[in-house]
Amino acid sequence: MHKFESKLDCYDTVKEELEVPSTDIEVSIELIATESDRHGSTQDSEETRTSFIESQMSDPTLSDAWEMARTEGNAYAIKDGVLTHTEYICGEKVRQVVLPKCKRDEVLRVAHEIPLAGHLGEQKTKQRIKYSFFWPEIKKDVKEFCQTCKPPSWNDHLLHVDNVFHKWREVGLAVSLEKCAFGQNQVKFLGHTVGSGQHSPDLEKAEVLRNLSRPSTKKELRSFLGLASYYRDYIPNFSENVLPLTDLTKRKVPNVLPWSIEAEEAFVKIKDELIRMPTLHTPDISRPFWLYTDASATAIGASLVQHDDVGKELPIAFFSKKLTPTQMKWSTIEREAFCVLEALKKFDTWVFGGKIQVVSDHNPLAYLTNSAPHGAWNYRDGHLHCSGIT
Repeated sequence: MHKFESKLDCYDTVKEELEVPSTDIEVSIELIATESDRHGSTQDSEETRTSFIESQMSDPTLSDAWEMARTEGNAYAIKDGVLTHTEYICGEKVRQVVLPKCKRDEVLRVAHEIPLAGHLGEQKTKQRIKYSFFWPEIKKDVKEFCQTCKPPSWNDHLLHVDNVFHKWREVGLAVSLEKCAFGQNQVKFLGHTVGSGQHSPDLEKAEVLRNLSRPSTKKELRSFLGLASYYRDYIPNFSENVLPLTDLTKRKVPNVLPWSIEAEEAFVKIKDELIRMPTLHTPDISRPFWLYTDASATAIGASLVQHDDVGKELPIAFFSKKLTPTQMKWSTIEREAFCVLEALKKFDTWVFGGKIQVVSDHNPLAYLTNSAPHGAWNYRDGHLHCSGIT
């Protein structure tokens, strides 16, 4: 039986703010939703209500529901002539309007086209609407603000160093020049080497990982995985590569590890990847982003890159995630779409407001952006400007 919830508390408010045009079915739903649940009065025309009730009564598929509604002790009831159904949703008693067959296609269309049809809840839906309405204008102001910011220069750096020296002299501090470094293009910071628009792993820290011996217990394995995960942003498909190792940390596996050929291959591969870790670049918000995604039967992975002036690809970051047992049962297109969605969430801070080109080896993804039945997978948030999938 098809039903539609009558408790649309946010419908009128958002509709007035955004001036969303109404259709006949939206008006019918609004009429029923604004009955006694709100202010105890209805200001809508009786003609629309009567038309909706007649549609319910003339629907042969609802004949059994009408019979049940005329008897007590069941979920169906007649409220002011309208056939309703009551059920518990998340522990709350909710009364729903039973839709006649002639209205179901219209409701399904509305559920995928109007802003209120977001599957993320009222607050997140409103936020997405605000992004889509206001970001195009806000982006111009933000860009102008960033352009007015003075870019750093060598003279500015010398001025900052001079201020530090004056502060030391005021308080009488002394420093050893042999232990100081000035005007460095790159510095080591928290296991990384950063500077000049690039960052890479600290070679000394990475060398420690490469020299680790094969773990024999769960504790040693978890320690290795924790250290290796610190550099996972530099390793493509990290989650898929370490899958044989993470499986050994499960509860059913004994504390003394039953080391297998697959585990040894994964262990050696991760250590090899630590040797080949690439240098990553700082994102340039003035350039478009390219997002490469791929999904396997057990994990998903993505890489975010940009192109320089000569067309060379500059890697920015890598992303990977192990699929749950339920997600492993999904179809290929669902896993590929999930990969795109998770990658956009991962890199949202960097690509916010920028142009993105998604590149995938799964061609059917290109049709998801125009397919209403897959609205739950729609990744095109208002603040993301995806130019397409190739």
